[in-house]
Amino acid sequence: MDTPAEFRKHAADCETMAKVSRDPETKAAWKRMAERWLLCAKLAEDQDLFVRRRAEERSPKAGSNAGPQSLKSG
Repeated sequence: MDTPAEFRKHAADCETMAKVSRDPETKAAWKRMAERWLLCAKLAEDQDLFVRRRAEERSPKAGSNAGPQSLKSG
């Protein structure tokens, strides 16, 4: 599940509702909701990036399996 994309979809839906709303208060409310969904998408992207970087830091590096034992000859 791509959470940021889902949040951006909700924001787009809110923008659509804002465009078709006739009442200025209702239009403003839909726009505020769209802004909040976009903020949620940004926060979710930041969290995903943090989790990925954290996992990369904790995983063994490529080529690091060649420890001292690989230097020993037969």
